[in-house]
Amino acid sequence: MKKRINLLFAFVLLLNMTYAQEIYNDSEPNKNDILISLTPNPFWGFAGLNYERQFLNYKKGSLFAETGFGYWQTWGGNGPYFRLKINNRLGKKAHHLETGIGTQIMYDKLSYKYKEPGDTKLKYTDFYPAVSAGYLYNKPQGKFLFKVGFAWPESLYLGFGYAF
Repeated sequence: MKKRINLLFAFVLLLNMTYAQEIYNDSEPNKNDILISLTPNPFWGFAGLNYERQFLNYKKGSLFAETGFGYWQTWGGNGPYFRLKINNRLGKKAHHLETGIGTQIMYDKLSYKYKEPGDTKLKYTDFYPAVSAGYLYNKPQGKFLFKVGFAWPESLYLGFGYAF
């Protein structure tokens, strides 16, 4: 009888040990993105680095705040730019429609080089609306990002990045 009680006690202990492991749930979507975007346009070129952070998740999509900087070049000027935008991503799976609106500050370094006496850098700094619409590929817990779309002032753009 004592042997059966010890065997039952050992069985109960082993049964509880099987439930001791934690279940890791990685279903939390990535909230941060870093990506490189390029404009394959020979007349109006952009190359930049962007950071996006999700700040609102809703039933059909999510909202992201984006900031970025880079370099632009045309036949008549070139220089750095800085961007602030709010992006709306529609879709919960791997394929998304992304739209965005914000502002972009562009400094014309080439024109400033040939400035008139007394001109300041502010005269060669322009503020533009930044709007975009495009396709985004990113699996819900995936790390790879791909973007393609149309934006102002960039025109056609391509982007590759990392989500974390």
